[in-house]
Amino acid sequence: MKCFRYWCHPLLMRMLVVLMLGSLLLVSIITLPNRCEAPNLILLATSASSEMPVPQTTSPTINSTHRSNAKANKSNTIPTKKAIDTTTKACVSKSQHLMYRKPSTLFDLPSDLSQALKSYEQMHARCSHNKTWRETFYHPQVDDLCRYLVYVEGTAGLGNRLLALASAFVYALLTDRVLLMDHRGHIPQLICEPFGSSSWRLPEDFPMWDLEYGSPSLGDALSAGFNSSRLLVTLRHEQSDGDRQFYCSSVLQKLDQVPWIGWNSNQYFIPRFFTLPLFWPRMLRLFPDVSLTTTHLSRYLFLPDNKVWERILRIHWSYIACSGKKVSIQVRLHARQDTAEFYPPAFSQIMRCLIGHRVLPNVTQSEQHANAKMKPLSLKRPLSRSKADMSACRMTTAVLLASLQLKYYEELKGLYMNKPTKDDTFVRVHMATHDGSEKYSYDQSLNAFTEIWLLSLGDEIATSSWSTFGYVAQSLGALRPYLMNIRGGFDNEGMPPCYVGQSFDPCNHYPFMGECEGEILSSEHTQWIETHIKPCQDEGRGIQLVQP
Repeated sequence: MKCFRYWCHPLLMRMLVVLMLGSLLLVSIITLPNRCEAPNLILLATSASSEMPVPQTTSPTINSTHRSNAKANKSNTIPTKKAIDTTTKACVSKSQHLMYRKPSTLFDLPSDLSQALKSYEQMHARCSHNKTWRETFYHPQVDDLCRYLVYVEGTAGLGNRLLALASAFVYALLTDRVLLMDHRGHIPQLICEPFGSSSWRLPEDFPMWDLEYGSPSLGDALSAGFNSSRLLVTLRHEQSDGDRQFYCSSVLQKLDQVPWIGWNSNQYFIPRFFTLPLFWPRMLRLFPDVSLTTTHLSRYLFLPDNKVWERILRIHWSYIACSGKKVSIQVRLHARQDTAEFYPPAFSQIMRCLIGHRVLPNVTQSEQHANAKMKPLSLKRPLSRSKADMSACRMTTAVLLASLQLKYYEELKGLYMNKPTKDDTFVRVHMATHDGSEKYSYDQSLNAFTEIWLLSLGDEIATSSWSTFGYVAQSLGALRPYLMNIRGGFDNEGMPPCYVGQSFDPCNHYPFMGECEGEILSSEHTQWIETHIKPCQDEGRGIQLVQP
């Protein structure tokens, strides 16, 4: 075939080839993703009135052990918009939150725990079916084989309340009790219903006052021979002699006879359950890696409600996502008159910890160093915008600071804004809220819950010693924390600025050990306790679950 002579001209042919190559290059540049932007999003209508952005990607890989390598999991993908039933309020965070965590923090549920949760949900649905809770409470039926545990939320800090709830759930799981939630509290408004087909939230006409103030205490029930259909168990930081009998096997067996138990607690007691002969064998099967106990529980129980999850994602994509490294810092000064005050020695202690452990880069005090670095930088040929954005992301550490006091944020931000870092990276500091003081309002609970989740999405986390707020974040994220020594008189000689945490799991501050006379542990159980339960690093009287 003969070509037309103009099309066969060598110069024209070269121009056509260049034009085609240029077109291909242009297409590739246009389709190149920008790491500083959110991934392609689709809108999921999770209810008639709300829409949620969802990354179009597959779910991340789940690790079965701490050191297992990531393997592709192609079967569990996020549903498209067409697959979502817009008439139901699906819990979007349940399918999404793992995509925002680094692979090393993802773990399968142990098989026994997974099966136990399925069985528990079925029991919860069966025992909740067609129940009028007020009538069931005042007039329990003899043929009703179901038993109930009501969590009384109280007014402690949100970290305490969440850990107390996790402890209540483990007790309910071990004893086959239906866990029900105080309708007056904040937690049911923040998190998704965990049990699928049945609700754990009691209606407003349920007599919480009668349960909380009209029920005998555990000590009274022991004296009266457990002849009441209800009682109130009080497991707080201060307990009566009667309350402490809760940890005795003979008392735990008698509690099985009581249809309704109120759980009044502001503490975390799951490590203590591992020390009880009656519970230990089952706890071992449910939680073979004890350091992940609260990680598994919190990722099952504490999933944010859709509106809360939307708020978390908005903050994450706006301020945290574009970074080569994400650092979470939580500041709270316990054992001081004002736990929210700005205390300059505490800030210095925090920086010694973070810079000393290379969580954050050090800054230079030398103007000569800064000028030497900036001069060649300014002479470099400007990058294209997309390349510059990606380069900045890789060189940036995004810091999320959670504190009641704004001044910590201002000091940290000012430090990295006014001085260059020695490794020539950039540090961006963000603070979501600063309430100034603890008020126990719903708005403050919402702020605290949002910040706990944002902290848990970091690559590294530094928390304040003795802080239950920090405990929940580190457990949720499966992050081994840097425990900062900023509690009380922390400036003692020889005390390091922080410790590397020995476990993901929280500290049980008040275990109340040795309360049961005549109860003897087996040698196997005793040896297990010596290996897996250690004193807390930030509370000598406390105990903590540690995986050797």
